[in-house]
Amino acid sequence: MLNFSDRFYFIHIPKTAGTTLIPLLDARFDANDICPAQLWRELVTLPQESLPQYRFFRGHFGAGGLQPFLPEPPLYLTMLRHPLSLTLSTYRFILRESGTRVHHLVKERAMSFSDFLDSPETRKKVSDMQVRHLSFDLRHDPDTGPIFLSAESRSAVDKWVLEHEVSLSAEQRLERAKRMLHACAWLGLAERFDESMALLSWTFGWPPVGQVQKLRVAPGGSNSDDLPEEVREKVLNCNKLDMALYQEAERLFQDRVADMLGDLMRYARPGEVVPGTFAKNPALVNQLLDRHYRHHLEARPLAQESLYLSLQEPLLGSGWHRRERAPADNSTFRWSGPGTESFIDLPIQGGQEWMLEFRIVHALALDILGSLQVTAHGVPLELEITEGTRETTVRRYRCLLPVNIIADKSRGLVRLVFKVNRTLSPQSLDPANPDERQVGIALNWLRAERLEGIQGCMTTP
Repeated sequence: MLNFSDRFYFIHIPKTAGTTLIPLLDARFDANDICPAQLWRELVTLPQESLPQYRFFRGHFGAGGLQPFLPEPPLYLTMLRHPLSLTLSTYRFILRESGTRVHHLVKERAMSFSDFLDSPETRKKVSDMQVRHLSFDLRHDPDTGPIFLSAESRSAVDKWVLEHEVSLSAEQRLERAKRMLHACAWLGLAERFDESMALLSWTFGWPPVGQVQKLRVAPGGSNSDDLPEEVREKVLNCNKLDMALYQEAERLFQDRVADMLGDLMRYARPGEVVPGTFAKNPALVNQLLDRHYRHHLEARPLAQESLYLSLQEPLLGSGWHRRERAPADNSTFRWSGPGTESFIDLPIQGGQEWMLEFRIVHALALDILGSLQVTAHGVPLELEITEGTRETTVRRYRCLLPVNIIADKSRGLVRLVFKVNRTLSPQSLDPANPDERQVGIALNWLRAERLEGIQGCMTTP
């Protein structure tokens, strides 16, 4: 499995579900280990000598963009999308977002999708984008000094990148992109998102992703199936390299899924039949992935006396949104969601009772927080409010983790499930709020402390 020193780089190709995927990837790393830059104009503001300290990079730097700044190649991850839907989605994004480069040109000329593909000024924005990203390589010697001495404009940064990009022929680009595909530790396909998430969990021994809410989905969707045949031909004509790459990606993806399903057979119990494809029984595949994840966590060191989660740490769990900062004290919190159940696994030592305490800093409705139930391995825990009241949405809870739950069922891993009656989106309460996420409760921190002496002691740590 993974070593603590491994570096990861998610090669984010625009409009390939990256906005949805990145929070799921971020959750597996300590917040301090994640490079904050996702664009070149952000990267050049960071001290170059600081880049090797990060363990996770994600952004639009192309496959080879980061290599000159790191002591050894990272583990690569990427997500591809069929060129037809990718091209249409990109056009709609440009039409919708005023900050994109050719937005005003498209609006001023009232360009249809067909017009967009006909114009040389706009067509290049959607021509073989995926090959261009995966074949990108950079000529730069970090020993020559920093890229810029101060923050530069977007045009200046882009000019520097263009000047230092390795020049390749079309054939060389395609071959390099294919090699990068095979070099990726994980490859996903946007059209098979749930299956891609299963493959991600299996590849790295992470918990199953569970229910995922797709973010930044264009209004009305991007249904490429409805395109007229002549428009489809225009898309394919300017994406011949991308089509060849996508076909290679489909073959590679299918092979890796087959490897995953074959490996998961060892976790099947009597009567469970591992399906030949993910789509035939995704629920069973996710159960097997959960056993696979637990198996690989058995060697993890267990907390002997106490455990504190500030939510800055890598998350052993699923069903939580991205990290956010509380305005009052700048502490970290995570919303539960998009479903009504979320879980966290605690690696704690059995043999004695533990006292659990956690803090909720918000809920969009009192009935959501009032409905909160917490179970440990399916056993309901009796929650006591120690801060706040049933009329407030900021509350601290504590409860006892009985010794029999930990000793009999945990095998060194206690699964806490947080369940609420419903989730809401901030936008549903305020149409001006762009946040469409379905959220339940906002968890601020969690603490577990082993009880010594008198059994059942409930003293707050």
